[in-house]
Amino acid sequence: MRVALTLPILFCSLLTQSAYALMCTKTYAQVQTGMTVAQVQAACGKPKSVQKKRRQLFETQTIQYWSYSSNEPDKRTATAMRDLGYVSEPKQSKQFTIDQNGKVSSISVGGGVLDSTAVCGGLIRVGDPGNVVASYCGQPDARTRGTKRVPRGSVESEVWTYQFDQFRPPVVLTFEKGVLVNINE
Repeated sequence: MRVALTLPILFCSLLTQSAYALMCTKTYAQVQTGMTVAQVQAACGKPKSVQKKRRQLFETQTIQYWSYSSNEPDKRTATAMRDLGYVSEPKQSKQFTIDQNGKVSSISVGGGVLDSTAVCGGLIRVGDPGNVVASYCGQPDARTRGTKRVPRGSVESEVWTYQFDQFRPPVVLTFEKGVLVNINE
């Protein structure tokens, strides 16, 4: 009974996987990633359909989160609050995101996201070097590393679909800059 259930599941999972090579059934020519549009068309003939698509490209960048969770408010805020007659002083958590180039890419103070802020006795803006934050606020209470995906442009792709026979699912080939980059069988 287990074998009877396992085989259909295994077969279905193989239908949608990417491959590095494909055998065209009409010519018995092999097509593989890295081949040009002309080479694939010579091997497999004209596709059933061709679609042009634009795909967003991303890159992963390493970032740092500098957190200042001091229970003491910054001096300017504390003085202003006392001058206004408030008895308790506000306590603010501060977090600065430092990108892989060492620049401030985001600022969060007390849960609010800001473009610039006057904390720790100085003005800190998005785009400032991380050492500006350290010079005003000192060393962070916590430093954590993370990653984020950032857009870095787009690429035009061409998606070809072949239907070799009625018994096999369609085969989808993706070309970027005239070169085969993906085969989905």
